[in-house]
Amino acid sequence: MDPASTPDPPQVPAATAPEGPPVVAPEAEHEATTQPAKLLRIATMVRELLEDTPLRPSVTLVGSGSISERLWSKPAVAVLGFDAPRVVEASNQLVPVASAKVSLRLAPEEDAKRAMDLLIEHLARVAPWGVEVDVAPGTSGQGMRVRTDGPGFAAMERAMQTAFERPVVQSGSGGSVPLVPELSAALPDAEILMYGASDEKSQYHSINESVDLGELQRSCLAEALLFGELARD
Repeated sequence: MDPASTPDPPQVPAATAPEGPPVVAPEAEHEATTQPAKLLRIATMVRELLEDTPLRPSVTLVGSGSISERLWSKPAVAVLGFDAPRVVEASNQLVPVASAKVSLRLAPEEDAKRAMDLLIEHLARVAPWGVEVDVAPGTSGQGMRVRTDGPGFAAMERAMQTAFERPVVQSGSGGSVPLVPELSAALPDAEILMYGASDEKSQYHSINESVDLGELQRSCLAEALLFGELARD
């Protein structure tokens, strides 16, 4: 026998089950009952997101999972720009070269260098029609997950609750501040606290970026109250 081969498993005659209602394991029954509810929640969140963003009614989202998973716990690729002959300069001929700027947002604690290497490898592997791919890596920054169990974070929660007059809700959010992971690595015992005034209609980093002045005022008040909380601690 070839040492690398594996013998076929013995054949066991199939048993004939008695007639009657099917027996469902408790785990399978739970999965069967919760899966439609999960899909309904995802569909509802997608619909609400499309209603809150200035997109055309025909636009659909790509990816899988909940909105929070797509924005926070999974990497996401986006084409930020594309260079090819402009319409006014286009003619009926083969395009010799085209280029694009591709961005990869990382999940928390994802290794940036490994992610860059995997993205470059993927682009070269899936390139169609035998085109030659030349990738020039850009800058990258590590993802991170901030601590929420320290006294500084607790002080900030108290300050924000006082300023906004309602309980604080924690949620994951993507960010593009490469300095923050560098500071965290250099000062591992430090707590990273960052304020950013915004509201659901801010459209930050986009067209018509704005901020509600009341939101800005409460954010400034929360930051001032934070110093008082830290002084008491």
